[in-house]
Amino acid sequence: MSLATSARARRAGGLTALTLGAVTLGVPATALAAPADETPDPGAAAQPEAGTEAAEVLTPAPLAAGASPASATAAHFGWGKLEPDLLVSAGSSFPADAELDRTGATFRVTYTKVFDRDTSDTEDFPDGVPVIECTWDEADTDGNGNPCDFTGSEMVIDTDVDGAILFPLSEFTVELVRVPTSGQVLLPAGGRTIAGYTDEDFEGPVAAVFEAPGAYRTLGVTLTGAGGAPVAGATFELCTQPGGTCAAAAPTTASGSAPIAAASPLTVSAVSSAGGQLLFPGLYLPGQYQIRQTASADGSPFSTAPFLLTLAAASSVADTGAPVLLPVSTAPATTPASSTLAAAAPAPAAGASAPASGGSGRLAATGAAPMPVLALGAGLVAAGAVTVGVARRRTR
Repeated sequence: MSLATSARARRAGGLTALTLGAVTLGVPATALAAPADETPDPGAAAQPEAGTEAAEVLTPAPLAAGASPASATAAHFGWGKLEPDLLVSAGSSFPADAELDRTGATFRVTYTKVFDRDTSDTEDFPDGVPVIECTWDEADTDGNGNPCDFTGSEMVIDTDVDGAILFPLSEFTVELVRVPTSGQVLLPAGGRTIAGYTDEDFEGPVAAVFEAPGAYRTLGVTLTGAGGAPVAGATFELCTQPGGTCAAAAPTTASGSAPIAAASPLTVSAVSSAGGQLLFPGLYLPGQYQIRQTASADGSPFSTAPFLLTLAAASSVADTGAPVLLPVSTAPATTPASSTLAAAAPAPAAGASAPASGGSGRLAATGAAPMPVLALGAGLVAAGAVTVGVARRRTR
């Protein structure tokens, strides 16, 4: 009987089958046998014996190329259910009042040894190396009490809860493959793999805990005036709802009651410093945010038209440490000369034909004012008349 078959029998027959498989491989049966006065429940998680240490937590540890997982983990862990988890790295860019939604986080478990046998042995493992994955479902929509249901090699899955099982005298690695779809954290640059091993002693469920840095970012404005000089003392507000306008809702009236006041907009504000820069309080996830000016320092007029800032997702921890600033200028917009000239060009009178090529239309397009040109033409005509008159007197 192959080792994989023996492992499958364990799930169907409880601890007795597991004990038989261990005996076949030379594991002391006394370490795994259930008490004689108890009937094991295949679907129930085994409980630690009295006086047994509580299960420790596996954390990421460096693993040298070709090294055994057992050599990278100081403590050993008993067989039982493997419970992966994901936490936010302390001190990273993550709001203190926010909660991590783990939905979408994916973990992969690869067994390199089971019952002290290499899983690369095709005789014991004809279906290949046992590899399983689970993707976190925060809502536990299937209601089995396990938010991360494993799929893959059935020989290492507890089908009652779709949980990963660690067998005695085994070695394994747990890998954080993907971060949650919420975008709240980044895939860590290192520490994405946990190496662990078990022996014949039972210590209870094993928690494989990963940490990931927060992915939130800071938003702000750089404000300049004429000549690019920084503008201080101006107030701007940010709508903290991505894609929202934060406009106050119109009051509504319930039957037989007074109008209900509109809810307060979810906005924050900041004032530009002497350097023309302001940072809004809080940390923000990717999205499009609306920003508008609400006051000027000297009471001068300003535009209340909203600006849109599109915040891209951070790709590294360094990104989260650099504020994303929207450049805003209060300098009057300058109109290009070509536009001014075109606007200043006189329009033809109603019913008049368009000027021929080379006429007054060409002059207007060059920027020459029509009136000086006409005066110059009249002068040339007058000069011509005088010249003709002088020539006639000389011929007489």
